[in-house]
Amino acid sequence: FSVSIGSIFLSNESAQNLFFAYTNISALVVNAFVNGIGDVGHTGLQVKETVYGYYPTTGNVFRSPGMMHRNTRQEFDINYKQRGYTDFTLQVTNAQANLVAANMSAFVNNPGTYSIFGQQCTNIAYSAIMDAGIGLQFKLPTSPHPETPSTWTMMPSQFREMLKFPINSGIVINQQYYSGL
Repeated sequence: FSVSIGSIFLSNESAQNLFFAYTNISALVVNAFVNGIGDVGHTGLQVKETVYGYYPTTGNVFRSPGMMHRNTRQEFDINYKQRGYTDFTLQVTNAQANLVAANMSAFVNNPGTYSIFGQQCTNIAYSAIMDAGIGLQFKLPTSPHPETPSTWTMMPSQFREMLKFPINSGIVINQQYYSGL
């Protein structure tokens, strides 16, 4: 099989590697400060060498101009390892990883407005994953079927629990906790 993208022709092997080869991305879910008023934690996504994280530009988490940071994993560790975070490894296709990176990068030039009850770090990360066709789900004990949660109400702790659900074990292939303590 071969693929033609505009004037670019991909051979059978190249096309399969682009669309069907698997790679890993990381969902990095940071603990909330125990005594931090208004601090719910943080969620970032690592694709290849870049960790994406969405933040308010002011101290106002209810309404602030947003900003997408792009950091290295070492910079992320410096900022968050002391607080503790869980690294969830997601196995995805190369095409899905590229879409996640593109979805997160779109916020660099058009960051929008940050709001803890609207567009915030976890919702941006979860939406980037879902929009890339990575089908994370959760199943409530009272529900007979898996569900897809609302992206506009999810906090880091809820995202962490969703990533732990057995129903996502085909996507989430590893989890590791990091702490500077």
